[in-house]
Amino acid sequence: MKVVESLLMITFLIYFGSCIESSLTGEPDALQESGYPNVDPALWTHFESFEAAAAQLGYPLDIAEIGVTAQIEPISEDRVAGQCSYGVRRSFREITIDRDFWNQATPLYREYIIFHELGHCVLFRDHVDACFANNTWTSIMRSGHGSCFDNYTSRTRPYYIDELFSSLSPDGSEDMIGP
Repeated sequence: MKVVESLLMITFLIYFGSCIESSLTGEPDALQESGYPNVDPALWTHFESFEAAAAQLGYPLDIAEIGVTAQIEPISEDRVAGQCSYGVRRSFREITIDRDFWNQATPLYREYIIFHELGHCVLFRDHVDACFANNTWTSIMRSGHGSCFDNYTSRTRPYYIDELFSSLSPDGSEDMIGP
């Protein structure tokens, strides 16, 4: 009986100890592993929305397979909410979202900026700095330099999503989104 109790106690301690060790070392849990590797989990819903919008327009994307990484951390440049960096042969694609922006922005404006950065890192879109007559940007890919205003609302979102993916060829242009 003592042996059985000892074995149960040892099993309990090993199990409990491994849970503590994982949370103390900051290792990702199994749930995090199943999403987007090397992407801050706070960004996952926006990555999923981007993939869903692309699929709805006939351009299925797998951001995890493409290998985009992303984090939320301070950006030292003034008035920069996000950045996309990629290697010469698109060997890496990295998005940084400014922590101060993230903490203050609405979910819809967060989506706008993340979609903009994914437009650079996944679709390889450049900035488009044209304005409508009402002085709002014509593209989600605006640089932000100029006198136009953002107009990304739940009402205008479908237009901006269509415009974002309009640069893709009808066949989804693998060479545009591939390595």
